[in-house]
Parts: sequence; structure tokens; C-alpha cells
Amino acid sequence: MNIKYIILILVGAIISPTSNGQLRYPTGLINVNTNPGGIAEQIVPMISTSNLNAYIDEGWKLGTIFFENGDRLAKVPLRYDLVNSQLEIKIEGKIRVAPGKLLNAFEWHEELSGVKRYFVRNSFFENAEEYAQGFYELINEGDINILRYYNYERLKPNYNPALDVGSRTASITVTEKYYLSIDLRLHSIPKAKKEFFILFSDKVPDLESKLREAKLSHKKNDDLKEIVKMVNQIISEQG
Repeated sequence: MNIKYIILILVGAIISPTSNGQLRYPTGLINVNTNPGGIAEQIVPMISTSNLNAYIDEGWKLGTIFFENGDRLAKVPLRYDLVNSQLEIKIEGKIRVAPGKLLNAFEWHEELSGVKRYFVRNSFFENAEEYAQGFYELINEGDINILRYYNYERLKPNYNPALDVGSRTASITVTEKYYLSIDLRLHSIPKAKKEFFILFSDKVPDLESKLREAKLSHKKNDDLKEIVKMVNQIISEQG
């Protein structure tokens, strides 16, 4: 049985009984407490630290937070700190933090483009323990989803006094890696074509020939989006 309403954001651990185990849009389907006072104990004041920070986006974004206990906090400036695994939130002009383990998901609006971006905790996936902890960004809507994971790496000072080049201070670099979500399970994207086609063998058996005809490669991010779009369209047409 194919599903029309699939993951775009996994919020509140709400699983629709008609979705055969898949999670659908929660908007308008759930009632939660939107009073900041109801979650004040979870959002503690931010403590200054000398640790380096790395963010998915350093700018503050107006968004909504979905807590594990079912509470929701809407229309607040937020940003996610990768290093400390916590969401920074501006409430009444002060910065507070909510540990990632207390959250199910969060979303924000890009002010210039108006695009919504959705982030869901890895614990929603059935094989979560096999993959990196934290939040994954959902890139598309459909039976098959592309997810983007942000990681960080600490870089030591590399200043060379003899040549007077490099940095005197430590820094952090943020990297991205893409994954697929199929039937609520995370999958790394295989490099080999054969292994990639196996992921979809029960849904689109002739995917290899279709991609050859469309001249698409799963190794290119833009092509991958087109491939997943194609697969979702086929699944939808199959009913």
C-alpha cells in the first residue's frame, strides 16, 4: 500500500492510523500547549562559555519548536548550536537554551525566500542507533525523503611563525552529508549504482533504465533530488 502523506516534519510523535506507520503533517492535527510558561523549566538561561560554537545557520530565524512532551513554542527567534546540541531561543530579549534531547523537531522561515526549513530528531527513525545523533533536515516531501545532516570538526591553530601564515586560534568547520529515509529507516547513500538501485528495488524495479534515459546520477546532489522526485511520482501514480 502506497502512502500519500509522508514525512516532511516529524512532530509530536503523532503517527496517523491511516498512514501505515508513516508520519504526516501535524499542522492542524494536534493541539498542544503554546504558552511559554508551560515549558519554562525546560528552557534555561544561556550560560556564557569559552567553547567554540557552530550553528546550522548563525543568523536568528523565526520559527516553531516542538517538544518531546507535546508542548509547542511558536514564533520565536531561534538557532541550533551543533557543538552543544541545543537550541538557542530568544524569549523576551533574553537567550535561553533547550537541550536537543527535549525536542522532537523544529522549523523556521527563511525571511528572504519565505521557504520553511524542517529539522527532526534522529530518534524518530527505526534504525536511529545506527546513525549520528542529532537533527536531520528534511529536504523534500514524498514517500522517499532526502535528509541533510550537519556535523562539525574542530580545527587546531595552524599558525606558522616562520612564514607568518595560518591561524593563531582554534576554529570549527561545518560539513554536510545527505541520507535517504525509506519506510521510516535511514539509509546512507551508496556510491555504487547497484547498491543504490537495490534501495528502491521493491518500489521502482526499473529505476536503473529510467535514470539512464534521464541521464541522472545519484552522486550529484541536484540529480539526487530529481531522482527522488521521480521515484515519489511513480509511487504516487501506482496508487
